[in-house]
Amino acid sequence: MASFIFNKDQVKNQQSLEKICENDSDLQFYPSGDISDIVTVSDEDFNKIKKRSYSIESYDGTNFTWWDEHGSSPVPVEDRDTKEILADYLTFVMKQIDDWLVEFPSHSKTSEWQAYRDYCNNVDVESMTFPLNKSWEEYCSDNGVTFKNLLELPTK
Repeated sequence: MASFIFNKDQVKNQQSLEKICENDSDLQFYPSGDISDIVTVSDEDFNKIKKRSYSIESYDGTNFTWWDEHGSSPVPVEDRDTKEILADYLTFVMKQIDDWLVEFPSHSKTSEWQAYRDYCNNVDVESMTFPLNKSWEEYCSDNGVTFKNLLELPTK
């Protein structure tokens, strides 16, 4: 089962979401229940966050309330979905992964994060049609690309 890992004893929303974990076997790589609150979620809910298509507004202990990142944005699509914004985002993603790779060079997840980093580095944003009308992660999913969300970066 997938999990969301929140800051311990805080209101559960996007701001207190620390990490996401796709399966139980990978929970060993994330903060433990001693310092975090771990909520088991459906694959559908996991993918809402992994694909950055929704944000968590609230959690009542059973159900999440979602914010639709695309349909709810007051910013016009042409101002938030450009080549420059995507290029900057990919640079940010690669920097975060590079920093993680320096800290965890022999981690068991190193090869998959390196592969995703290399893919991001080799993307030709000039050949893409904008606006995408979706997040980078949704774009990858729709095009059969194995992708990561930075919330999945292991912390141990």
